[in-house]
Amino acid sequence: MEGGAVNLADNDPLVLLQAERDANRARQLKRMRVIATGLFVAMAGLFLAARSLREDHAAWGFVAAFAEAAMVGALADWFAVVALFRHPLGVPLPHTAIIPDSKDDIARNLGEFVETHFITVDAVVARIRAFDPAHKLAQWLGHQANAQRLGVVLVEGGRRLLAQMDDQRLRAMLQAALVQRLSAYDLSQPVAQFAEQLVTERRHHELLDWALKESVLWLESEGAQGHINRMIDEALGVENAWLRTLTNAGAERLRGSVKASLVAALDDPEHALRQRYESHIRDWLVRLRTDPGLAERLHSFQLGALQSPQLAACLEGLWNDARAWLEHDLAQPESRLAGHAAALALGCGRKLDSDAALRQWINDAVVTAATPLVRDNRGKVAAFIQAQIDAWSKTEMSRRIELAVGRDLQFIRINGTLVGGLVGLLIHLLASLQ
Repeated sequence: MEGGAVNLADNDPLVLLQAERDANRARQLKRMRVIATGLFVAMAGLFLAARSLREDHAAWGFVAAFAEAAMVGALADWFAVVALFRHPLGVPLPHTAIIPDSKDDIARNLGEFVETHFITVDAVVARIRAFDPAHKLAQWLGHQANAQRLGVVLVEGGRRLLAQMDDQRLRAMLQAALVQRLSAYDLSQPVAQFAEQLVTERRHHELLDWALKESVLWLESEGAQGHINRMIDEALGVENAWLRTLTNAGAERLRGSVKASLVAALDDPEHALRQRYESHIRDWLVRLRTDPGLAERLHSFQLGALQSPQLAACLEGLWNDARAWLEHDLAQPESRLAGHAAALALGCGRKLDSDAALRQWINDAVVTAATPLVRDNRGKVAAFIQAQIDAWSKTEMSRRIELAVGRDLQFIRINGTLVGGLVGLLIHLLASLQ
């Protein structure tokens, strides 16, 4: 932490685990170094003791040869191990400090090695096939606890999403999107199809029957005669009472004649009025499909309706009702949405578990999606590895590699000490036999 800033990596469980592992490896490396160095010191002590006692018995000559060769082997392997990471004794001999001096080559070669031999399409596809993600998904969804957990997660996510929503902006966006989509929709053809269906079923005559019946009822009402009388008087400009009596009588006969014609049209399916109505409807249907002017008028009506305040108020009311219901449901311990989500997940898991073809399709889809990802990004992985190693200093690079393999390298020193001693003993034995 610098300048009061919090390093998020300090709280990363993986980072903490890696730090613990590095500390443990450092302790093991130190212990093995002490053992390897202690063995060298022991061989040196043994050599000095054997040299001082070799006159007392011939066997001490063999011991001295063993110890001497063991020291040589120990020193040679110590030099070889140290030369990997640094200059032995600080002397910059050629071909020492191999790893830090070759840091850039190691980074490049390691990236290329991973790209060429690990992150290949065939290797990734084989791993996906072996993992069988569809089967794993079916097993996970098939457990009631997992399905319920998924429902809870969805509810929590929905609650947070609702809390973050800007209602005014969202309503405006939804309304604009709805108006835009519906404005681009040509209503003339669907309206024509709907009207043709009504005509085919003769439902349009139900509208005519309703109009005729309502007209007859009005003509039979008490106020109809007076209304007709006033219309005629106003149209003819009649002010004389005697003339008004004549026009009223004519109006009564007109009302009766119109009523009789309407009743006749109601009773006769082939009445001339019905025939004319049928002809007008069919002409209108033809125009609806072929007349650009009529289609344009219908579209203008459509735009006016979509941009009306009434529609905006209706959409706002629907949104408010939907939001209120969602907030209420998501706040309940037994949310209906959570239950539906859990049931859906459980059903999907069972369906997937029982349908081998569906599992195969999902696995194939995963493979199909993964193939271009691997092909297009494998080079990025290699570049990332190289960039990470390039970011290390030479000292950091040596430290990390030594922590990883240094403990095993100390066994080389131990083995070199013992093997060198045995070789020296063998040489001394052969020399003594001559």
